[in-house]
Amino acid sequence: MTTPKRGRPKSEAKRRQILEAARTVLFDVGYSAMTMETVAELAGVSKPTIYSHFDSKEKLFGAVLQTGADERLRELSAISTNAEEAPEEALRRFGNQFLNLALSKEARAWDRIMIAEIGRHPAVANLFFQAGPSKVLALLGSYLREQDDAGRLRVPDPAIAAEQFIGLLLGIKLLRHRVGLDDDTNRGEWPRHVDEAVRTFLAAYRPKTADSA
Repeated sequence: MTTPKRGRPKSEAKRRQILEAARTVLFDVGYSAMTMETVAELAGVSKPTIYSHFDSKEKLFGAVLQTGADERLRELSAISTNAEEAPEEALRRFGNQFLNLALSKEARAWDRIMIAEIGRHPAVANLFFQAGPSKVLALLGSYLREQDDAGRLRVPDPAIAAEQFIGLLLGIKLLRHRVGLDDDTNRGEWPRHVDEAVRTFLAAYRPKTADSA
């Protein structure tokens, strides 16, 4: 009597195991120093097992990036499901969620990896941008396009407007955070910062009334 193979559930469990180990190694030593051997040892699997899931280090890196980005994007996706909510409230919620993600300890760790690797591995930077930032911009741009269609906002170019709002949210705050001058002890100031970003953004994109024309 043969023992039934467990098949795909086991394979998916191994894949998650490998991704968690690769993430740990990445945050510890960076992309250049990460090896498949080190990941295999930490994950408790063989090197061939890793290659059965990811045929190169770059593919493994991309999968780690995408998995983390998808988890973070789920936290932001609520903005696209509240079409009837006032733009002030939706953008304020998005802004606070976005800052919590963009200025998190994990985001700072990714920043360090990207800064260290961009010169040596340009493809890594593209993988990073496509996995996270470009999708955030697309999500926000889609929301702004819906608001324009509904007449709640006037947004001639949603893609540009999305970049502008992200810029208002981050601005110099991102640089201060990267160099350690703005950490979690300043978190209480973030809602006011978001409120000002929303106010400035809506001053440009709110439909003009007869009184303000």
